[in-house]
Amino acid sequence: MARPFFYSPFTPTTAHDGQNPSLLLQFILHELLHAKEYLVETENYALLPFDTKEPPGSLNKVKEHAALLPHAFPDLTKEAADFKTKLESPCEALFQKLEPFILACKENEHLLYFLLKHQRRAEIQRLLQKISPQGIEKIKASVVAKYRKKGFSIPTWMN
Repeated sequence: MARPFFYSPFTPTTAHDGQNPSLLLQFILHELLHAKEYLVETENYALLPFDTKEPPGSLNKVKEHAALLPHAFPDLTKEAADFKTKLESPCEALFQKLEPFILACKENEHLLYFLLKHQRRAEIQRLLQKISPQGIEKIKASVVAKYRKKGFSIPTWMN
């Protein structure tokens, strides 16, 4: 029987579909950004689905999302296994372990927008530099162009 996923909206069969790989990365990055130095393990699924007060920086959530990485990124299964074994490491090291996945999604405007929103963090600045050595302005221009093409309005801080 397949293992149920409590925190992730994805399953092994849907993790690779459409925008899902980049969204899965955003879920992982969100937990890392809200953790202190390390991810925190909590009690397993107490009162779920009614108790969704999992603290930010949840190791439980990242473990579940990490289990889906090889399904979302079939070309990066070795990197996914490596990331999953390093979840007890400091968050700074985990950001580095996510680099190949982020580079695989570097054209995804939603992931880029998420990274730009959190660009004050040194870890995110390093990732943005890897995505575009020409600088953040090039990334912003790409995101703005893709959102405008879809008919979305652009936040003022992006212009």
